[in-house]
Amino acid sequence: MLREHIPDRVGVGDLAEQPFFLRSRARDIVMPTISAARVTQDAALTSIGTLHERVGEQEHLLRQTLESGFFTGAWARAIGRDYSDTARSASFGDGATSGQFGSLQMGIDIFRGVTEGGSRTHIGVYGGLLWSGTTDRMERPVFIDAGQTNSDGWTAGFYLTHFAASGVYFDVVTQKQGIDHNASAADGTAFNANSDTWFTSVEIGKAFGTKWKIEPQAQLIYGTVSFDAFTDNRGVANQISIDDSVTARGGFRLKRTWDKRPDSAGGLFTIYGKANLWAQIDGGQTVLAIGASEPGNVDFREVWGEVGAGTTFSISSHAEFYADAEVQFGLDQGATAIAGRTGVRLRF
Repeated sequence: MLREHIPDRVGVGDLAEQPFFLRSRARDIVMPTISAARVTQDAALTSIGTLHERVGEQEHLLRQTLESGFFTGAWARAIGRDYSDTARSASFGDGATSGQFGSLQMGIDIFRGVTEGGSRTHIGVYGGLLWSGTTDRMERPVFIDAGQTNSDGWTAGFYLTHFAASGVYFDVVTQKQGIDHNASAADGTAFNANSDTWFTSVEIGKAFGTKWKIEPQAQLIYGTVSFDAFTDNRGVANQISIDDSVTARGGFRLKRTWDKRPDSAGGLFTIYGKANLWAQIDGGQTVLAIGASEPGNVDFREVWGEVGAGTTFSISSHAEFYADAEVQFGLDQGATAIAGRTGVRLRF
């Protein structure tokens, strides 16, 4: 059942003489169930990220003397995110979540094509592991502890990136994730559920300027999410349904690259600041069906902004370190987050 009925009394005075009435409230397990749905979508978006979050500064590639070939590079990165978020539902009431997300990824450039004009095309694959934990609260009418979730899973993806000699880049990524969710509620209810996602990102950008450059960027991400039906430890059947979604990003970076050793293949150093506006422009509606109760909708934040900074610098002529971090904030409902990544890129 979706809701439980709590006996209450009307009036004041002798409790034995007061009539009972039934006050209805959502079961504790509802909020961890909502969190599992949120974790699945957020993990996919955070893992796919943007081009520069994934592999660092592309301008360094344009300044390198590279040749076409197979198995020409590799990269590895760590991702972390700490957040607090809200969920709104006319069916279940409002909820709040504090959570952490982490992931380790590693990728390899299977092919690199270089033209005489200076453009480069990279085709590669990547994989990784992820984990997440949440603490969930429900409004009754003040926020009280409702439960928690712990999730872990895997990521696999494919990317094709083209860097034009003019400074334009075009990046396409397709990513698959599988996540195992374990949730427990304050009243002892618990469940295990599995989810799968397919997300595809298309991103484009171009830098303008000489020393300090401004780089407008645009990105579209299409996502599908599916949950297996599951039964909690009290024998109640559950189903999470999430519509396919389209998420858009518009933003820019302000960057500068220094070449400390212009006669060599190393010595490059880039810093940048960034600002982005994200919006879920279509789909993404989440519906919970619990037991025999009527299914209910849940609304997560759909518009958010972020500001941050990053750097890429050469460790040697064949290796670079990169890092990136930002602060995120919800614009249509309460949400805040701090996220960051750090990685190493190798050229063979």
